[in-house]
Amino acid sequence: MLGATAEFGVNYFNKSQLQAAVNAGAQYALRNPTDSAGAQSAITAALPTSVTGVTTSATFACECNNGTAVSCTTGTCSSGTVRKIMTLTATRNTIRILTSNSVWSLPTSITVTAAVSVQ
Repeated sequence: MLGATAEFGVNYFNKSQLQAAVNAGAQYALRNPTDSAGAQSAITAALPTSVTGVTTSATFACECNNGTAVSCTTGTCSSGTVRKIMTLTATRNTIRILTSNSVWSLPTSITVTAAVSVQ
C-alpha cells in the first residue's frame, strides 16, 4: 500500500509541474497569439531541467459566439466575430514504482490541456 501511495504522490507532483508549464505556455500565447511554436517552447522552458519525455502541442480552432466551429481562414459568423482558440497540451508518461498492477490501476500517461482565446 505504501508503494501505491508513493506512486500516486510522484505522479500528482508530475501533473502539477505539467500544469504550471502549460499555464506558462498559455500566458505566452496571450502575448503572442499567432506563435504556436513559441507557446510550445514556453511550456518546455517552464519545466525543470530534470523533467524529460514531455511532448507538447499547440493547435488552433475557430468558432462563433454560439459555439459553431468555423474555418480559421475563411469562416464567418452570422452574428459576432470568429473567435480563435489556441489549445496547448503537454503529456508525459506516468512513473511506475510498483511493477504490478494488482494494487491499483494507473493511467499510462499524464496529460494537461489549456485553451486560450487568442482572437
